[in-house]
Amino acid sequence: MNINKIIKSIPKNYSKHAIRDISLLTNSIFAETYDFCFKKEFSIEFSSTFWFIGNNLTRFYRSQTEQDNFAKVLGERSLRRKIGHTRNLAKKLIEYTDWFYGFLKKNKKLDDFLKNKKEFVDNYRIFFAYHQTVYWTGDYISKLSLKKNKEKTKKIIKILDKAYKYNEMVIPDAEKYFKKLKIDKFLYDEIGDSYKFFSEKERKNGLGILFIKGKRTILSWKDSKKLEDFIEKRNKECLKGIKEIKGIVAQKGKFKGKVYLVKDFKNLKNIKKGMVLVTPQTRPQFNKFIKQAGAIITDEGGLLCHASMLARELKIPCIVGTKIATKVLKTGNRVEIDSKKRLIKIIK
Repeated sequence: MNINKIIKSIPKNYSKHAIRDISLLTNSIFAETYDFCFKKEFSIEFSSTFWFIGNNLTRFYRSQTEQDNFAKVLGERSLRRKIGHTRNLAKKLIEYTDWFYGFLKKNKKLDDFLKNKKEFVDNYRIFFAYHQTVYWTGDYISKLSLKKNKEKTKKIIKILDKAYKYNEMVIPDAEKYFKKLKIDKFLYDEIGDSYKFFSEKERKNGLGILFIKGKRTILSWKDSKKLEDFIEKRNKECLKGIKEIKGIVAQKGKFKGKVYLVKDFKNLKNIKKGMVLVTPQTRPQFNKFIKQAGAIITDEGGLLCHASMLARELKIPCIVGTKIATKVLKTGNRVEIDSKKRLIKIIK
């Protein structure tokens, strides 16, 4: 498909959903989770997603309206149905987590992986569906101020929180496994096949995976960058002049300090004690660096996300789920965090 036609087909509310340190292989599997697993497992559809892999990071784009609907449908189902529904979601995630570690234990070599590639791809795809479902169900419910059924709500969040913690290291461990087998830089359907969509030279800078209504298109780095630039430019116009940002309070407290913006997780090692860490989302493998922060602000997340759990453990003021913090704030900005108002204010 021509890149200009693709640009015209992108929804107006298309926005960056996440930045992740995940491989091309993982992206090729998870992209299909959004394309058909959510529909098959939960009867929820996404019309289009875009995964841009470059500089060892993935930027993931989708419709904000579709994402909000996804979380709402999942959250309302758990609230409306008996607690057994939530327990089943958690149970499924735990089962797929156990399956994953069992697979890694039995298939340590590339030949083993190749023999069982279909099983791995099919199950890892579904694992991610439950990984996302458990997270977004809890995220939606944690944002509601429910006067009725408080006990049920607490039970739901507790069940989901426990399951999500149980699966927290699966994706980082999968990435280590892929790198060990030297398969991380390929699409899953390229592994074990003599045909490659792009040469090593072409894929060096990065590639894009685009799904539109069930059709996968692999984009070159040049076309991926053109699409990303279009989306970012369109969204940037809406953020001019913003001086205050709101989000979800994960850990109470007031704090003033200088921003340290981290989009590439490799730069976390340079954070200094007392800085305000502003990042798309934190990850477990970066805990030792994050502990230096005086406060944490993220684009993504809810009360079940890693940043929230770590902030509560360390008692660091934390506001998550701002959606726009990394787009508005820059390293060196001085900000004031006020958890009572759920507010981040730019002082200068």
